[in-house]
Amino acid sequence: MLGNIKIGAKIGALVVAVSAVGVGASVYSRSVIETIDYDYNNLTHNVDKAILSTARMNRVANCLGYSIYRAITYGPTDPQTQKSVDLAHTDIQLGLKLFEGINEKLPDHVAELNDLKQSFDKIISYVQPALDAALADDDEKAKQIMAVADPLITDFATKTYTLNTALEARGNQRSDELSAMSQSSSTTLLVGSLAAAIIGLIAAMLVTSKGITGPIERLRKAMSELAGGKLDIEIEGKSQKDEVGAMARAVQIFKDAAIEKQHADAEA
Repeated sequence: MLGNIKIGAKIGALVVAVSAVGVGASVYSRSVIETIDYDYNNLTHNVDKAILSTARMNRVANCLGYSIYRAITYGPTDPQTQKSVDLAHTDIQLGLKLFEGINEKLPDHVAELNDLKQSFDKIISYVQPALDAALADDDEKAKQIMAVADPLITDFATKTYTLNTALEARGNQRSDELSAMSQSSSTTLLVGSLAAAIIGLIAAMLVTSKGITGPIERLRKAMSELAGGKLDIEIEGKSQKDEVGAMARAVQIFKDAAIEKQHADAEA
């Protein structure tokens, strides 16, 4: 079969085969890199930001309680009380903003996030009455309201801590998985490339030996024997359709001419 293929085509086929292996390795490498890149982006843009948001939610809830107790402590006429009221209103808006879009970042934690939102809304429902009582110098009423709000704030802090812990564990686990995937892919790519190179080298040696160097060496030997006067040898490869076949047919012409000359000399 190799004898029917031109030498240039044989070499070209080897180049194409080796190039195909290289392209395949590149495609595989790109696929793995894209997967790892996507998951790392998810970790940094979704999970990590969600962890930061829930941690800030916890801080906001605690600041709300702190602002109310500051207002109770300083009294309605102290400038620090108005600052505490303003800070509480700012924290409420910040807390509500932190909940915006977080469900999209953590679609598998929607239930916990909805529960946190309900808890935060309930805390807010006690904050304004407590502030109003503190501004009215009704410390007793403000303290009664906070006696109900404080356990809610504590419960909210516990929930955000539990969610944060779960998110951190999930992020660390996925990070370890991606690192292992990266190392495994690098090893696979390296081993695959080496295997492909070895297979390509063996294939090239076989093709050149069977289809190029081997036949040419046999022709060289036949030409040497013809030059030495040995005319009863068989010229191999004459039926091949490649360059070696053309050379073999040319050698056959020389052989035939030598035989004719030998016969002519004998008759003379």
